[in-house]
Amino acid sequence: MGPLPQALETLARLGARLDLSEHSYPPQTLETLVRLAVGSGGHIVVNASKCLPVTLETLARIGRSHVTFRF
Repeated sequence: MGPLPQALETLARLGARLDLSEHSYPPQTLETLVRLAVGSGGHIVVNASKCLPVTLETLARIGRSHVTFRF
């Protein structure tokens, strides 16, 4: 298990670069973190092999240059 979502949300609000590629999180959690990163100028790295294509598309639309996918 990776860091708790609440801790990640706090870091994302502060504009941190978060590499989540080693852990799995539910799509809603990822969306929240990406939205926070966009608002604070942060960045989120997600393991794309752990997400459905529709989730990746949603994260890309929300995050644009604030999200990176690892394949």
